[in-house]
Amino acid sequence: MCELLAAPGGAVSAAETAPARWGVLPSSVTVVRVSFWVSSLGPVLDAVAAAGADAGVRPAVSGPAGAGALYACLDPGTSDTDAARFVTGLRERVAGALGSAGPRGGVAVLTAPPAVLAAGSDGTLPGLALMQAVKDQFDPDHRMFPGRLEKGR
Repeated sequence: MCELLAAPGGAVSAAETAPARWGVLPSSVTVVRVSFWVSSLGPVLDAVAAAGADAGVRPAVSGPAGAGALYACLDPGTSDTDAARFVTGLRERVAGALGSAGPRGGVAVLTAPPAVLAAGSDGTLPGLALMQAVKDQFDPDHRMFPGRLEKGR
């Protein structure tokens, strides 16, 4: 990779180890990923807006909606109580909006303060064992997205 990047005439070096906190999102903010069938974009956006209004927060929403994913980020000053209400409400509303899509979509808290993680977790991750087996086979040294599946082990 270094050779390819340096080919235009630049210099590139690579470290043997990843930087400290590599692959770790800051725990002072709440970031939630919503996955869904693309045809459900409207109802999912409505669910995000309604969950935000109910919790008294205004999430910043971005992401590849055309690929069936959105990221909702709450302001770092959001109280744990409001953030937990947002996550819980969003999970309930998205489950209702997806209807029969069920396991093909959902809400995952990517990072949040511990109190929000505890309140916003339903304790399940569909397909976790399969994801871990695939990761173990194709990335045995766990270099890609380090720590991503560690919480479920």
